[in-house]
Amino acid sequence: MGCIEGRFVYLASGAWISRLAQGVGEGRYAISDEALSRTKAAVAKARTLLDANCVSLEDRSFIATESLRSAYNASFAAAELEGVAGLPLSVLSGYEEASLSFRGAAFGLRERVGLFFDLGGGSLEVGDGKRFFSLPLGAVRMASLYGEDVKKIGCAAAKRLAEVRCLFAGGAVVGVGGTSSTVAMMLKAIPIEKYHPGRVHGSLVKKGDIEGLLAKTAQLSAEERRNVIGLEPGRADIIIPGMAVIVSLLDVLAIDSYTHSECDLLWGELVEMADKRGLAASGIDWRVDCVEGQV
Repeated sequence: MGCIEGRFVYLASGAWISRLAQGVGEGRYAISDEALSRTKAAVAKARTLLDANCVSLEDRSFIATESLRSAYNASFAAAELEGVAGLPLSVLSGYEEASLSFRGAAFGLRERVGLFFDLGGGSLEVGDGKRFFSLPLGAVRMASLYGEDVKKIGCAAAKRLAEVRCLFAGGAVVGVGGTSSTVAMMLKAIPIEKYHPGRVHGSLVKKGDIEGLLAKTAQLSAEERRNVIGLEPGRADIIIPGMAVIVSLLDVLAIDSYTHSECDLLWGELVEMADKRGLAASGIDWRVDCVEGQV
């Protein structure tokens, strides 16, 4: 990421699905050796990408969320990952994760954000800028507990989401995170190799469209899902639980759509880093045409 005349300029990014939270259930869990190895490999790729873009160590941030928060062996896993990254790892609290995600979402959109949600693998963060909730409703967690049983996922989600209904008092509802981004990609039929955040950022996602996509995808076999445009193969087994949670949230809020933002937790961290250096960022230059096909 660069900064020109007060605006962040998107240069490159990467997404490597390592499924660190594999095996997570209702409570705490142990990170498996296999999951840790996958995650170390992903961190190594991220470091290579940063090196290739000449990002200095002092300009890098290494943070972790629910996958480490709820792990018994978090200290061991963190030390292993720090060795690969060459950076200290900060494990965010649920409040810190939600507030940073909100800041990223609010920064990326010009409209007032009344409520945001960030659906990850282990948890779902929801907040209005003043109050934040971190709920155990992540896509990987739901898949581990209920598979693709949409009714069970919906019931479990509705019980936990009842407490966030009071947060919404109008304004835009903004969604961030991997599931939301994938839904936008699938609805727009954007091939994975053509991903660029500027192509899906700001997309209006309608509940009816998600429900239709959910029903259609649920009928496909694992092999058939590999051919779905916009769906990463690594998300094929968690996309149904993820979409079911989003639909449940929209039902609880009694709204029929939300705005997707590609500005999430990482962007919130970026804005904070800029603030600490006295850099006032006013917006983002996505430069879609300049980085065709780059991820």
